[in-house]
Amino acid sequence: MSAHLTLFIAGDSSENRRDAVAIRQWCDRHLHGHYRLEVRDILAPSEASGRAQVLATPVLVLETPPARVTGDLSDVPLVMATLGLRAVDAGQGEKGEAGASAGAAGGKTGGGGGGGGGGRE
Repeated sequence: MSAHLTLFIAGDSSENRRDAVAIRQWCDRHLHGHYRLEVRDILAPSEASGRAQVLATPVLVLETPPARVTGDLSDVPLVMATLGLRAVDAGQGEKGEAGASAGAAGGKTGGGGGGGGGGRE
């Protein structure tokens, strides 16, 4: 099982690019290839159908189990812990990765707002 993450952004800003790079680097370092990260710009014409699902950006969504973090994504380890993701031991392969249990989150929980961040919805 791999973690499927989607990062929704609004526009091509330096902050959005920095968040995407930091999240990808964390995943490369800790999930050892057992993940898929999609970056979707809701302002792009091809993303019109996704706009109805996203009320604020940036938002990082974990598909299974469903979880999302909205707002400040700069503390990537906290964001990933909030989603319930933990590092994979490189020797474990598929067995220990992306332990995405809802109870494993060590960060904030509750509704995520637009600006203050890192809340789980």
